Amino acid sequence: MIKGITKSKNLFDVSAAVLGKYINAQGVETTSSTGETCHSDYIGVTPSTYYTIGANKPAYANFTYAIAWYDENKNFISRNSQIAETSAGRYSYSWQAPLNARYLIFNYGDFINFDNETVMLNAGSQPLPYEPYGDIPKDITRIAMKGKQLWDGGVPKYVYADDYKKYNSNNAIALKAGTYTLSSDNKLPIIQAFDANHTQLLVSGTITFPQTYYSLWDGLAIGPTSNAVRAVTITLLSDCILTFAVADNLGTYLMLNLGSTALPYEPYGMQPGWEVRDQQGTILWGADK
Repeated sequence: MIKGITKSKNLFDVSAAVLGKYINAQGVETTSSTGETCHSDYIGVTPSTYYTIGANKPAYANFTYAIAWYDENKNFISRNSQIAETSAGRYSYSWQAPLNARYLIFNYGDFINFDNETVMLNAGSQPLPYEPYGDIPKDITRIAMKGKQLWDGGVPKYVYADDYKKYNSNNAIALKAGTYTLSSDNKLPIIQAFDANHTQLLVSGTITFPQTYYSLWDGLAIGPTSNAVRAVTITLLSDCILTFAVADNLGTYLMLNLGSTALPYEPYGMQPGWEVRDQQGTILWGADK
């Protein structure tokens, strides 16, 4: 298993907490008479967004919370009333940031006897499961993902050159309008286009192509200008079905991919890829994202 990282949803960095002080109702940093209270550093917030604090309270610890709000210049706006609990348990409280708030500082205590590794501040009106502040390792799993190869017909079979005037279902692929690149390790095939009813289309108005590498055949197809051509980029001006006619044997593969660059050959179908899952198994990135 390979490990990646993702950003924690916990906004509280306990290592930056200011011990023995708290923010009073007037926004003034005040020394705690017992030395047990602390406050967080400035934490960036989004106006009107709810923020939730949660923590486990041991039976022997005091439990108090309050949030102070600050504007973009870190000028004090207001502080919510302090909340206190006496019984042991996990508690959480939510407050909505004022319209002009850009930062918060929250008080909590008592710091000395508190289980500080359970303190969680997250965006939203609901408490999230505790996770440590900072970057969190995530599992990265190798999976199968759809490849870039569009052609599933293998190497086209040998046919007479005049078959470029016929619809050949064995060498056909339906494609959307767009730019594609065809490549091989030997001679490339003749290319022609048909509509959904298998009526052959004129190249003009259907396919644009570089005349350095391909030339027009009777207005019905395009073929390589020499046996040395190994890749060609074409643009389909409308949705159509392409078929390939082969006047000579081709190489060991045919690669058809989106875009104007010939990509390395890969077989058609699902190819190895990666996905990132969190500790609950939710896919954060990968085939479904």
